[in-house]
Amino acid sequence: MNYEKLSRGLRYYYDKNIIHKTAGKRYVYRFVCDLHSLLGYTPEQLHEMVGICPSQEDD
Repeated sequence: MNYEKLSRGLRYYYDKNIIHKTAGKRYVYRFVCDLHSLLGYTPEQLHEMVGICPSQEDD
């Protein structure tokens, strides 16, 4: 992947409000996807609909 393809992808995601720049960090972006406003369901409701039980990891 060259710089042109990477910058085009970042611009696309940034313009569509999929990622945001992290303040105070260079070259750091974070995904900002709100499933509830996007799909109308919370993550818990989606898990119930598809029959998936999220695993609990012990640290």
